[in-house]
Amino acid sequence: MSEKNPRVHVAMHRPAEWLNEALASARDLAEFSRPGIVAEGSPAFRRRCRDAALAALALARLRDERQRIGFVPLSLCDYIEGVAKSAGAPLDRLLAGLDISDLPRLDVESARALGRLAHAIGISLREALLHLRIQLAAAFETPEAALFTARARSGPGRRGAVLSDYDTVLERIEARYDPAQTQQLREMQAAMRAAYAEPKGTAPP
Repeated sequence: MSEKNPRVHVAMHRPAEWLNEALASARDLAEFSRPGIVAEGSPAFRRRCRDAALAALALARLRDERQRIGFVPLSLCDYIEGVAKSAGAPLDRLLAGLDISDLPRLDVESARALGRLAHAIGISLREALLHLRIQLAAAFETPEAALFTARARSGPGRRGAVLSDYDTVLERIEARYDPAQTQQLREMQAAMRAAYAEPKGTAPP
C-alpha cells in the first residue's frame, strides 16, 4: 500500500465517533462487572452508569441493523420496533432517556423525541418524515393505509425510486385531510425537523 499521503490513510480508517463512544461505554461497563472491583460512588450512580453503557451498546446495534435493512414503508414506530427486534436490542433504556413510555403512541409531544431517536439510529430526515406520514395515514384510517404494509412485504426495490413513489402517494392521501388533520401533520413534521436540527450531542446516549 502506498504511503505517499499518510494523513489520508489514517482518516479513511478512523473509527466513527459513535463507535468510539460505544466502546468507551462498554469498557466502563466491563470495569463495573469485574469480580472484586468496587466502583466509587453510590449504588444509584453505578446503576446509572451501567444503564448508560447498555443504552450505548443497544444504540450501536440499532444503527448497524438500520444500515443493513434500509428503508421499509412502515409507520415510524413499527419500523423502529422492527429494527430493534431484528437487532436483538432492547429499546426500554433508550425510550426512558427520551421520556417516551409508549412507542406506538405518536403525537406532537412525542414527535420530537422520536425524531431524536430516528436521527440517532441513522434514519435520514426524508425517510423519518415518510415514516411519520405513513403512521398518520394509518391513524387517520385512510383507505390506502393497507398499501404500505403490502409494499413492505413485497420488498423495497430501488431506494430512490421508492422514496419518490411514497411521496406521490402520500401527497394524494394528505390532500383529502381535513383542516385539523393537516394542522397535526404540519406540527409533527415541524417537531421532527427540529429534532434533526439539534446538535449531535443532544441525541440519546
